[in-house]
Amino acid sequence: EELEVVTIGDASNIYISSEAGRREVPLTATCAWTVERDSLTRQWVNIERKSGEGDGSFNLVWRANEKFPRKGKVIVKLSIFTNMVYLLLSLFQTKKPVFLQ
Repeated sequence: EELEVVTIGDASNIYISSEAGRREVPLTATCAWTVERDSLTRQWVNIERKSGEGDGSFNLVWRANEKFPRKGKVIVKLSIFTNMVYLLLSLFQTKKPVFLQ
């Protein structure tokens, strides 16, 4: 059987600014995959292209952050042979700075 190879971009931690934005996350795999968020992350991050097979990518799209630093979790589920393998991406978003007049 062929060995399944999986990589996600260049890191398992993604640091994002307080501004609203979008980031493409490349995925190298030789199997089927799906991308999900935990319940708290769903409040401020959307995922575009939630599934695929083989090499591909998905997009993280987030809202601006005016209040406090946020953390989130994105889970990539991989179907390797008859097993499921889970890869975790941690998201960290700063809050928008406040400037005093």
